[in-house]
Amino acid sequence: MKKTRINNLLSYMIIPLAAVWSEIAIHFRMQTEPQFCPLYIVFALSAGFFFSLIHAVLNGKAEKTVRIITLFLIWLIFAAESVGYLILQEYYPASSLGTAAENRLYDYLDIIISTVKQETVYLLVLIVPFIIGCVLPARDLISPKSKKSGKKRNSADGLKTGKRIVALICALLFMFGFHYLGKWMLAFDWGGGDLTPEKLYYMDENLELQEERLGLLTMLRLDIIHTLFPDTVAVPDISQIPEEAEPEPAEPIPDPVDRSPHVMDVDLDSLSESSNSKVAWLASYMNTVKPTKKNDYTGMFNGYNVVFLSLEAFSGAAISEELTPTLYKLSNECFVFNNFYTPLYYGSTNAGECQNLLGLYPKQGSPMSLQESGRLGTNCYFSLGPQLSKLGYHNIGFHNGWEMYDRAETMWNLGYSDWYYLANGLKAEKTASGNYKWPQRDTFMIENTLDMYVNDSVPFNAYYMTISGHTPYSWSWVALQYKDELADYDWSSTTKAYVATVMEVDRALAALLKGLEEAGQLDRTLIVAVADHIPYTGVEILGELTGNYYGTSDMARNCNERYLDTEVYRNTLIMWTGSMKEKVEINKVCTQVDILPTVLNLLGLEYDSRMLPGTDMLSSDPGLVIFYSKSWRSDNGLYNSFTQEFTQREGLHMSDEAIQAYVDKMNKIVECKRDMTQLILQTDFYDLVFSG
Repeated sequence: MKKTRINNLLSYMIIPLAAVWSEIAIHFRMQTEPQFCPLYIVFALSAGFFFSLIHAVLNGKAEKTVRIITLFLIWLIFAAESVGYLILQEYYPASSLGTAAENRLYDYLDIIISTVKQETVYLLVLIVPFIIGCVLPARDLISPKSKKSGKKRNSADGLKTGKRIVALICALLFMFGFHYLGKWMLAFDWGGGDLTPEKLYYMDENLELQEERLGLLTMLRLDIIHTLFPDTVAVPDISQIPEEAEPEPAEPIPDPVDRSPHVMDVDLDSLSESSNSKVAWLASYMNTVKPTKKNDYTGMFNGYNVVFLSLEAFSGAAISEELTPTLYKLSNECFVFNNFYTPLYYGSTNAGECQNLLGLYPKQGSPMSLQESGRLGTNCYFSLGPQLSKLGYHNIGFHNGWEMYDRAETMWNLGYSDWYYLANGLKAEKTASGNYKWPQRDTFMIENTLDMYVNDSVPFNAYYMTISGHTPYSWSWVALQYKDELADYDWSSTTKAYVATVMEVDRALAALLKGLEEAGQLDRTLIVAVADHIPYTGVEILGELTGNYYGTSDMARNCNERYLDTEVYRNTLIMWTGSMKEKVEINKVCTQVDILPTVLNLLGLEYDSRMLPGTDMLSSDPGLVIFYSKSWRSDNGLYNSFTQEFTQREGLHMSDEAIQAYVDKMNKIVECKRDMTQLILQTDFYDLVFSG
């Protein structure tokens, strides 16, 4: 009887214990900060008892069947989320399962298989509770008297109605008890900086930090709640952002250049009184923003064609005059941005394209902002497609990959009426058996698409999303083209394979320049090329190329910027045209959301600088780079949101009081700039302003 009682007790506890075991395992694998362990264990116990509600009232074969199914589902959730995160640097909560299905993840089957093989030990550790649950006998609550009497046994034997109610009440009490204990513990000082567990609990973004500090099951639960009740998310308080006084010159200085502010005739005052709190907040916040002024470069490329390239997992660390001569040329001529960053955000490529195309910071969670803009049909007023469509430009785009992130819908909404990708009008390379090769060559894509726009009778705006730089970094058929050229370099095989993908980008850009020149368009075309994100699975590669230690790829995949050196995000932005003969160097810090206002200014297009989070990089306005963790870098220094420390740039000497005031102000601004995107999309704010 003693053994039976132990087995029965274990059968009651196996599901909550499996939830705890799985949370500990995934946190150990992802190398998260250990101080949050008590918090996510408490929440895991609550979730475990929730999963036990049906199981608790069963007996015999029914109990064991439900137990095995539940334990398998817990294992499947943790295994799938872990593998998905290790491959794509993002968790897939319930609200983004549609995206996961639409993104043709089966096209990554080889990567999935290799990741599963690599993570075999971890996945076996995860499955231990399931194995125990299978071996553990069915719950036996038959009384000794019933056994002796030889009565027919079924799942109800020995578990009368009263006992069922008691078992259910106990499971409910433990579920709610651990839940409210966890919520009470949120108020503790857990360390970890600005994004405390308490703040994260009430946010609908920063899924990685929610997982790290609250647990995977809690992150998934919060995502469901915020999806069902999106209006529960609070907007930042803008009352504490001090207004900046406009400095007056000592005496008037004659200046023939138009230096009026980039503002439009919009009634933000009326919108700030809207009954819709989100609309009112956006209008009120934008009214506090100091507008950027026009400058010497305003309208410099009026009427030019535009070719914009988002380069998959590109890093300027791989550029060299010998191996990538075209990239070297383009990055050292025309505009040279010496302190440009491409921070990693939730959604990786989709997040990078959101900044590149919308000029907005992406939401740090689901739904992914750029994809959501297409789904909702949001007015993307300031994006190049809508702006240039009004001027009669031909907007056309290409991606030598599959349809992912609902790009077809998104790009159409962005004004690209002609959008081509694999299996949708884009010529592609195939194997002898007729299958598409993977990855596709960027050179092949550009060489076979130039004729689709370069000889147009109207100006063109062409967009490319490349693919050859996609992880993993091994000797794919594309990389093998350049293996011999890299033979004498003292790099690891992985680093050489990554550099080979950048060489492919280099040859693609060379093909672009050649095609534009042959068509007589080189001196009338502005080329913009920028990464969607760094190669986050190859942080060690970047360290080898630069001679610096930034941290590990696991840190980057986890967006663990407490230990990851944010200098790993330092990158190269190309903004080049054949007509510009003098080089202009920009030393202030800048980032992807700054590209759109800069290009709008260069093309002489009207826009309202208060309504975009980025600033014209060629203006006199100070620079700002916001990282995933809400750490940030300005021209004055680096703020670490985990340690809450501000490191001044060399040569700057601010008092402690001045630093505190500056940090408080900048943190408010950072929060507002990050939250703008979600509210703009939810309210279709630009449509209210310009069409309403």
